[in-house]
Amino acid sequence: MNKAALIPAWQSLLFFCPFFGFLLCWNAMIPAETNFI
Repeated sequence: MNKAALIPAWQSLLFFCPFFGFLLCWNAMIPAETNFI
């Protein structure tokens, strides 16, 4: 792999990992009746 393809992948990982982690935490906090996922 070349670094030109790796850098955007790392940036997307650093953005989406906290984003989905927040969604999972929020999904666990709210009641199941109001679960949209």
